[in-house]
Amino acid sequence: MVIARFREDVLPTIRVGQAAQVRLAGDAESAWVGHVQAIGADTDAALDSAAQAGNHVQRVQRQPVRIVLDRAQDAPATPAPGTAVQVVIDTYSAR
Repeated sequence: MVIARFREDVLPTIRVGQAAQVRLAGDAESAWVGHVQAIGADTDAALDSAAQAGNHVQRVQRQPVRIVLDRAQDAPATPAPGTAVQVVIDTYSAR
C-alpha cells in the first residue's frame, strides 16, 4: 500500500478503482502497478499526525490517496514505509 498526497485541484479527476503506477523516486527500473483504493482524509488517519508535524503554511492543500499494489508482479519487493515514490494515476481508466 502507498499513500500519495495529491493537490485538491486534481482530486475531482481521481476515482476509486483507477489504475496507478508507482515508481521509486529517481529509479526508472523499479515500478509497481496498483489501483486507487480510497481518497480523502480518512485514508491515512494513522499516519496523519506524523505527516502533519511541524509548523509550516501550505499554499495548496493536499489530500491523501491510498494506492493498493496489485499482486503477482515481476517488480522487486514493495517500497518500504517512508520511501519516496512517484505515483501516476491513469484518470481515464476504471476497474
